[in-house]
Amino acid sequence: MPSPVPEIPPSLWEGLRNRDDSSLSELYRLTYNDLLNFGIYFGFTATDTKDAINQVYLELWERGEKLPVVGNIRSYLITALRRKLLKDFNRENHFTELTGREPGYEPPYEEVIVQAQEQQHLQQTLQQALSQLTPRQRQLIELRFFRNQGNEEIAEATGMHINTVYNTLSSALKLLRQTLNRKEKRSLVPLWLLIFSLLGL
Repeated sequence: MPSPVPEIPPSLWEGLRNRDDSSLSELYRLTYNDLLNFGIYFGFTATDTKDAINQVYLELWERGEKLPVVGNIRSYLITALRRKLLKDFNRENHFTELTGREPGYEPPYEEVIVQAQEQQHLQQTLQQALSQLTPRQRQLIELRFFRNQGNEEIAEATGMHINTVYNTLSSALKLLRQTLNRKEKRSLVPLWLLIFSLLGL
């Protein structure tokens, strides 16, 4: 069973909005490992994830009082990190990985058609993988990664025991990985980007 996730006092977020140094430091300490694990779990390197975490916190600090009042601080931070990682990945690596070309290269029309067909094939492969999940597994994946709910929140919302939530999510993600690896000889990161896209993440 995973170790309990530390609670985040709402006062820390208010302190961050007021640019209080101690609030920033404590919030960073309480959320760093959780955010790092999130990035690594979905195929990003530890270095890229650490850089993204630091950039997220820098941007939060710069926004200060312009930050919104947040009810679920952890969910807000995970969403911010996810967007940052995907944005950086798309900008720096996605084009080169898919085409073998440097950014700025304009492919011929025939190459664009081939890429579109490959993208459609990957979408179909992903849909087939997701169809192998039970309705409960799909529900928990949506709650965890689309709505950014923690395991305890999911357990409360579904009436499931927290151990059952954890085990169901783990088995669902393991099945997706195995299916995608078996069907596609590609990097996991682009496939997980498709998962985010298909689930509306």
